[in-house]
Amino acid sequence: MLINNEKKILNFIKFTPPLFVILTYLFMIIILYYEHRINLNNEVLKVKENFIKIKKEEVKNQVKMVERYILNSKGEIQEELKKKVISEIKKFEYQKDRYIFIIDYNSNVLIHANKKILNKNIFKETSSEKIKNETREIIALAKKGGGFLTYSQFIKPSTKEFVDKTSYILGLNDWKWFIGTGFYHDNINKAIKDKTESLEIYYKQQLLQGITIAIFSFFIMLLFSFYFSKMVKQKFNNYKKEINRNIQEKDEYTKLLNQQSKMASIGEMIGNIAHQWRQPLTVVSMSANSMKADIDLDEIKIDSFTRDIREIITQTEYLSNTIEDFRNFFSNSNEITKFNLAKVIEKTLSLIDVQFKRHDIEIIVNIENTDVVGIYNEFIQVLINILNNSKDAFEQTNFKADRFIFINLEVNSHITLTIKDNAGGIEESIINKVLEPYITTKHQSQGTGIGLYMTNEIITKHMNGEIFVDNVVYKYKNIEHQGASFTIKLPLLG
Repeated sequence: MLINNEKKILNFIKFTPPLFVILTYLFMIIILYYEHRINLNNEVLKVKENFIKIKKEEVKNQVKMVERYILNSKGEIQEELKKKVISEIKKFEYQKDRYIFIIDYNSNVLIHANKKILNKNIFKETSSEKIKNETREIIALAKKGGGFLTYSQFIKPSTKEFVDKTSYILGLNDWKWFIGTGFYHDNINKAIKDKTESLEIYYKQQLLQGITIAIFSFFIMLLFSFYFSKMVKQKFNNYKKEINRNIQEKDEYTKLLNQQSKMASIGEMIGNIAHQWRQPLTVVSMSANSMKADIDLDEIKIDSFTRDIREIITQTEYLSNTIEDFRNFFSNSNEITKFNLAKVIEKTLSLIDVQFKRHDIEIIVNIENTDVVGIYNEFIQVLINILNNSKDAFEQTNFKADRFIFINLEVNSHITLTIKDNAGGIEESIINKVLEPYITTKHQSQGTGIGLYMTNEIITKHMNGEIFVDNVVYKYKNIEHQGASFTIKLPLLG
């Protein structure tokens, strides 16, 4: 049995690092691919928006130019003046497929590139209800002052085809005219297509470069992981031989226990990460399977495809944020900043939530939004030290009743943060010394007495505060409880 367990441990040491490297880089390549697709789509949208914005500005300026010419024409607005203005505007030159059209509010065409409808009434010349409705819509817009309107144009001059067009319409109510010019969407689409193709080439090159770097670094890390596994395996075998040769060497045994304690702490954090990743990874897997099924069945629907991609992006952002939370916690930043107590308490609980739920401990929070100054990660460590002390007290006494930890925050002349439990309290013989170094509330084999000492150092020396420890008796839901209470007093920000 012992030999089988050793084989399992050795296999775990041997295969876990390479497997972790493989899964990590597969995940990175997938994220890299989708990130490039999103960036490409965003760039294409920006290109389209910029093209349309530029074209709209062009046609608006041309219409405004004609408006200025008309309004600067001298004389009363009579038929002779109108004819003169129309005659002069017809001489204006524009780009290919760009022309000014002027139509009066009765739908009589005064100026237009289509000679067939020039000097004719649109309503009388066409039987198309679509064209009539569009004309009514344009006239209504003109009477309100004008604006941009997209509609199906009669015919594009250069191709003689029906093409969607966006025009800028400006109404001249005194003249009972509206002026307009616009741009054809097929020209925009061609320009966007050309730009999109160049962007696709660029992003494909970037993606290929990223994947190449990822693959290269993958093989390096894979080789390193195999080397690391081999080295750890060799260390394990050498250590086992050393233990077998001299089982009585207490120093080596103490080092082993210390290492096991460190690994257990790391294991708890890895367990937290695994728990928080399980659900989003399931969602990502389901979305990917849904997309694959659509592709296999040749039933790709843009809406559902976009929804699945958006869901994958959302979940991967959550996974990234989770890793960022744990990375921030393990960072050694000593920067003094202003931070919100309610948010830091919330962040701390998210880091340790899995452990406390596993021990059936309910944390009841009553906090206010208030800011303090200190080292963010150090204050998280303060909270974790105190909360872990309560968790260990529950386990050490094998507490069977409902387990509670209360976190209360009050703000008056100073900030008071109270953390209390119902684990029975701390022995009276050591309660006044628990904030001193090497005094532990746990069994000697479980504690070093450093955690609460560092908590005291952080609060008093780094945050200009105070910390007190008491045993308290209180009632909750008409039931009397007894436990330890840690009170932290911090100064208000000026």
